[in-house]
Amino acid sequence: MNLDHIRIDHAILHIIDPAIACPVISDVNLELDTETGDYLATHAARILESGEAKECSFKSDESPFYKTICELNGNNFLETTKILGQRLFDIMKQHPDIPPADVVFIWVEANGARYLMMLKMNFRLQFMHHVEQESDRVSNRIVPLRSVLPPASSKVDEAIVVCMDDLSIKVIEKSYEINGQKSFYLSGLYLACEWDHSPARKMDILTKTAKKLSEKYSGQPAEAALDFKKAIHEVYEEKGEVEVSRVLDAVYQHREDIKHEFREELGKQQMTESVVKAPEAIIQKKIGKQTLKTDTGIEISIPLDQYRDGNAVEFINNPDGTVSILIKNVNRIR
Repeated sequence: MNLDHIRIDHAILHIIDPAIACPVISDVNLELDTETGDYLATHAARILESGEAKECSFKSDESPFYKTICELNGNNFLETTKILGQRLFDIMKQHPDIPPADVVFIWVEANGARYLMMLKMNFRLQFMHHVEQESDRVSNRIVPLRSVLPPASSKVDEAIVVCMDDLSIKVIEKSYEINGQKSFYLSGLYLACEWDHSPARKMDILTKTAKKLSEKYSGQPAEAALDFKKAIHEVYEEKGEVEVSRVLDAVYQHREDIKHEFREELGKQQMTESVVKAPEAIIQKKIGKQTLKTDTGIEISIPLDQYRDGNAVEFINNPDGTVSILIKNVNRIR
């Protein structure tokens, strides 16, 4: 997304660290100079385009988060974020496995829509040099720092995006120990919302399920895995989305038993919808190549477009039960 399409009207940073008695809540919005504005806009653009974000919706209008933001506008932004920051601190105080963070709330307009975004930048241990003057001597030391913001080139650890036009939500989050088990605290506790897997996660579920079943039913699981990715690519090229039933029909054809088992496996992963809508970048990332590892220690990475070509790679089943991989039409090897 072009940064010219993003306008940040308000931003504020609160320090949410349960190791101290109370959160460090700012009374003043951030000054959006060129560097700070571009820094936040870069992160905002990356999050808005991310295929890692879950689609969420509020369970009811009784959600404390929902009640807090339903009247949010540019005029009450500061006071609203104070409430949201305090609530996040209270949840983190009860569950010490959740990492402390610098939390930035921003009021964004992008492509004609208004968003409230929360960027949770978890503390991480980094080091920097520190210069001390000791009488007539200079002492250079290495000192640890915990609260260093991530560079614009890296991803924010966790984030919430609320479209203020329809109150739809996207969440990037990690699971931490909550009441003795790993849970997603942002969607479950903080937002109190229902969620669906991110496009990236859905693609992982599809390819891992295909790998599991190919190892169970196929005499050549590596080739079967490539055939599955090839089918995904062809359906996506035609439809602009991954229609699961068409992929299964292309790969398993008349094996209704395998199709049924595949759908059962998806259900176990809480994936029941029939269509995966994902950005092209996610599709390429998840199915763009297949890495093969042989029992003899050889590792081969095959680009999917080379496999689809038909004239670049061939799997040969030998009479003795072994498999040969023929790489064809190579001009040179580097």
